[in-house]
Amino acid sequence: MTKMIKLSLAAAVAVSALTTSASAQNLEDAIKGVEFSGSVEYRMETRDTEYNTLGTSTHNPRQGGENARIVLAGKTKVNDSLAFNAKAVLNSQASSTADSTGNTQGPLNVNVAKFTYTADALTVTAGMQELATPWTDAADGARANGVLATYAVGPVTVAAAYFRDSQMGIDKNADLDASNLGALALIGTAGPVSYQAWYLNIAAENDTSNTSALKDGGSAVALLANAKFGPVAVDASYASLKGDNNTLKTQTLSKVIVSGNVAGVTLIAGIADGGKDGDLVTFDSDAKVGFESWMIRAGQAEQADLSAYTAAVVVPVGPVSLKFQYTDASFDDARLATVTTDVDEMLVQATYKMSKNFTAYLRYAQLDGDDKTINTSTSTSIDLDRTRLSLKYTF
Repeated sequence: MTKMIKLSLAAAVAVSALTTSASAQNLEDAIKGVEFSGSVEYRMETRDTEYNTLGTSTHNPRQGGENARIVLAGKTKVNDSLAFNAKAVLNSQASSTADSTGNTQGPLNVNVAKFTYTADALTVTAGMQELATPWTDAADGARANGVLATYAVGPVTVAAAYFRDSQMGIDKNADLDASNLGALALIGTAGPVSYQAWYLNIAAENDTSNTSALKDGGSAVALLANAKFGPVAVDASYASLKGDNNTLKTQTLSKVIVSGNVAGVTLIAGIADGGKDGDLVTFDSDAKVGFESWMIRAGQAEQADLSAYTAAVVVPVGPVSLKFQYTDASFDDARLATVTTDVDEMLVQATYKMSKNFTAYLRYAQLDGDDKTINTSTSTSIDLDRTRLSLKYTF
């Protein structure tokens, strides 16, 4: 009953935000021009972990939890030039989810409350809006107050933005946090290639309790390109991030992902390389310029000199698609030059698309890792089994 009350409150907040006006009118007339959409998603995860150090084994079985997420969004035209969008997100966490690091979202959040003005080639958006940038993932709740302006000049779009009070989302990187951001971007096409070039300025924080690696400010660059040649698609990116006053040494990450379709079967292969001082280049682990399989990803802890590759095949079997993926990575510890890590992950996922608006998947992965201390020839190994069930309905 409590969850139903919370959902009703979320719906009421979204509807009232969309329909309130200075002049009184009945609800039916007020919402005639409003387009509603949303989703309901439920996830359940378990993980089983075993560590082995110097012959001693530690076993942590059956960790994990459940999480439900309800999204209600609406958009309406104020006039021919102005539109309004709103989105409310309700999170219900029975226990900590396995992929949430530094969760800053409460149970009920207004992720979007923005006005968008359009005049020919110019578009200006102001208000609370999701952060769909190369460094953040809007789907994970990254959002901020601010202004975003874009101007189209032929095949190129110029973008400029200023955001404050930024929230980096549920799956944000716990080592990075930033409130005030300024961004510039060029987005365009040249023949079969689509490209993006971004620059991000991160302002210093006045909050003395902030322990983020970017508390003194910093800057980031992101370059992205993708092209399609017949049945083959190529996606490439390069990103760098550094902190001011040596709070964070220059972090870099390059990756190339190639995918293609042969007789209905999708083949995917990719490589990634990180910098000598680290590969912590995103606020969200699954952002566009990041690298992630499921449990292997760039930007973890103090890893440096990352070298990783992944290969996957997706096979359709009626309404079910089966995915098999193998990922391997090696990296050094940026703090301890004598420690090196090798890790691999095997993943299988079955996705069932019952209808265009309901999808379920069951995912299982096994990760094996080994930390070696070169000087002493000692090692620590980890064996991790992880399972997820996801059910999602969209409307």
